[in-house]
Amino acid sequence: MMRLPMIWAIARAEIRSTRRLTRYWVFAVLSVLLAFLFYMQYAAIHGFASNISATVGAMGPRYLISSMGIYLLIIFLLGLIFLAFDIRARDVRERMAEVLDSRPVSNAELLVGRSLGLVIMAWLPVLFTAGLLQTFGSIALLFDWPLGEPVEPYSLLGFTLDALVAFVLWCSVI
Repeated sequence: MMRLPMIWAIARAEIRSTRRLTRYWVFAVLSVLLAFLFYMQYAAIHGFASNISATVGAMGPRYLISSMGIYLLIIFLLGLIFLAFDIRARDVRERMAEVLDSRPVSNAELLVGRSLGLVIMAWLPVLFTAGLLQTFGSIALLFDWPLGEPVEPYSLLGFTLDALVAFVLWCSVI
C-alpha cells in the first residue's frame, strides 16, 4: 500500500534537489525565453503583415497557443527527459545509491514521488510562460501595440493542463 505522506516527502526532496541543479535553471530560463521569442515572432508576423495577407491575419496572437503549443511542449519535454534520465546517475554521483537501496520506502512510492517532483518542477516554467504571455498580451492591448493581445484563456488553460498530462506520461515512461 502506498502512503501519501511518504510520496509527498519524496516529491519534496526531489523538488529540492532539482531546484539546486544548475542545468534545471538553464533549462527553465532557455525554455521560457524560447517560448516567449516564438510567441513574439508569430505576433510580429501578424502585427506587420496581417494587412497584406489574410492567411497571416488568421494567426492572431490571441489564438497562437494552438499553433505553437506543440513546439513549446517539445521544448519543455526535452528538458524533463534530460532531468529524468539523470536521477539515478545523480544518486550514484552523490553516493546516495546505497542509502536509497536500503530505504524503508517501497519502490512504487519512490518512483511516484520522484516522478511527481520532476513533473512539478518541469511544469513551473509552463505556468510561468503562460503568465508571461498573458501579461505581455495585456500590456500590449493596454498600450495598443500591434504585436500582441492576451492569449485566449481557455486555450491557454487547456495547453497548461495538456502539458501536465504529457509530463506525467513521459516522466513515468522514463
